[in-house]
Amino acid sequence: MDRLNERLGKLQEQQRVHKKWSAKRKLIKQNLTEERERLDIFKEKLEKENLDVEKLHKISVTNLLYTLLGTKEDRLDREKQEAAAAKLKYDEAAFSVKKMEKELETCRMQLEKHPDPEKEYAELLKEKEKLIADKNSPLSRELYEVIEMENHYEKSLKEINEALAEGDEALNALQQVVDALHKAGNWGTIDMIGGGAITTALKHNQMDQAKILMHEAQYKLKQFQSELNEVGETGSVRMDKFNFLHVADYVFDGFIVDWLVQGKIHESKRQATSQADTVSEAISLLKREKQKAEQALQTTKEKRLEMVKKA
Repeated sequence: MDRLNERLGKLQEQQRVHKKWSAKRKLIKQNLTEERERLDIFKEKLEKENLDVEKLHKISVTNLLYTLLGTKEDRLDREKQEAAAAKLKYDEAAFSVKKMEKELETCRMQLEKHPDPEKEYAELLKEKEKLIADKNSPLSRELYEVIEMENHYEKSLKEINEALAEGDEALNALQQVVDALHKAGNWGTIDMIGGGAITTALKHNQMDQAKILMHEAQYKLKQFQSELNEVGETGSVRMDKFNFLHVADYVFDGFIVDWLVQGKIHESKRQATSQADTVSEAISLLKREKQKAEQALQTTKEKRLEMVKKA
């Protein structure tokens, strides 16, 4: 029976991993289709602005701004604002597509490495049920239920630990965004009181850096959301109060449209800080649930060992 339980436990873990990567692949495929459509839309927008997409792909946002806008004394008309925003959104969509294509390949490799053991698991489960029935003992049936509960808590802990790892990465990415926006805001303040061309360039370079970091933070938030959803599916904790997907898009869209305006830099920083606080809240909840699951697992293990001694 012990060997059978050990094998079933390994197959359950393999099933969990297979299900995890299958769900991730499905979500990535869906998001990739949508992101490619966005990429086409922004490409058309750039072409309407009579801009060479291939050339734009090779230059920084700072250089683009100097090309489109000239010096800071020039008035920024509506069309040039839209062209700059379209370039930024095009970059973001291209970044996301490339990232998701890599993730899709990772999913394929992981699914090959962890095939679904459903057939073998079902056969072993029937074998175990037969052994329990043959013994015809209430204690055997209770032991079976305790072992299943132990497996449940182990699965929950693995899901929580994976979510915590993604949460830490998302929080770190957001903190880097906040830091970059803070530096850009400082240079922008100096620029407003007459810092000159060098100060303007430094401000724009910081915003370029913030843009890159925002790409990464947006991606990490979506990864964290995926892990939170999986934790919620185990039934151990409700995670539906946290939804980073649309908020991440909202913060990013506001950032790329308004980043040239000094006041909006501070607003983007405020929104990124707010997101970081929400991620911290989710991480704290996960840590509390982890502690509960660890305690429940320990209690269940002790109960199983006591039952085995009495059997």
